[in-house]
Amino acid sequence: MENIFIHIGYPKTGTTFLQEKVFPTFSNVKYIGKSNSINHAIYSKLYEYVFFRKDIYFNDLVKYFKKVQEKNLLISEEDFIFNSLRFSQHSDSIHYLVSLKRILNIFNELDISVKIIVTKRSLVELLKSVYSQSYTNFYSLSKDTNNFNDFINRLLVTNETNSNWRNFLDAINNDKLIEDLKELIPAENIIVNNYIDFKENPQNFINSFFGKHYIFKKNELDITNIDFNNKTNTRSNKNSKDYKTNDNLLFNKLLNIKNVLFPNLKIKSKSIKKKLMKIKIGKSKTINLSISNEQERLLIKKLSGLPIRNNEI
Repeated sequence: MENIFIHIGYPKTGTTFLQEKVFPTFSNVKYIGKSNSINHAIYSKLYEYVFFRKDIYFNDLVKYFKKVQEKNLLISEEDFIFNSLRFSQHSDSIHYLVSLKRILNIFNELDISVKIIVTKRSLVELLKSVYSQSYTNFYSLSKDTNNFNDFINRLLVTNETNSNWRNFLDAINNDKLIEDLKELIPAENIIVNNYIDFKENPQNFINSFFGKHYIFKKNELDITNIDFNNKTNTRSNKNSKDYKTNDNLLFNKLLNIKNVLFPNLKIKSKSIKKKLMKIKIGKSKTINLSISNEQERLLIKKLSGLPIRNNEI
């Protein structure tokens, strides 16, 4: 193994599509991530070691990665960032630097340089996507976050003493996150791309970007059978102002109960999850995701480190 690539998102930048349709097709690449049943066992151990601090798996992971025969190792997990952005009154977020330091501890044992792949997205669209995706099981559970407008205003007035909001502010800021990564690895090993390039022409993006960084040679990837039109979120309307939640799914209702009573319990059975996801109770809720130009201006100001006066909000 010569190269290690860790793809950390951002979440909601085509990550699931890449994990399901693209990454498993790379030749001469050992892919570890979601939607890869072949390597699911080692992926589960890696996830629990990184995010649940199951240090018991450390030696197993080092031994496994030492034996990888492929030229490149590609790990894709958007929860490195997503877990910095999701929180509720029952569960705290995890800062991305904490999680990344844990996975880098494994590869420090191998003496192989690690490259981190980051896909940037515009602030407003990222906020809308993260909020809507996390609404049912996180933000809806707290009074000051169960309305998008209140959530934005709460974000504007928050101070750095609350770790959940501090983690959110760090993670939602593309530039801050990329600067923080330089604390962990050399700047030249941070590979940055933009979601809009993938969204507008995914075929060119995949060939040019991943080929450029030597994850595969261009003639090693056959993407002719991939349906690039199947990337639309059907629960968002065209102007991205309204979002139909999935809070009426039995799985999500049970998950919220679990998060309150048994926060550390992990649901491992995919078959049970799929069955519960098909059962609906009542109608789903539609949330409004409108954000004013003034709120956007103040958010940019706050993320730039400039103070916001109370009379501005």
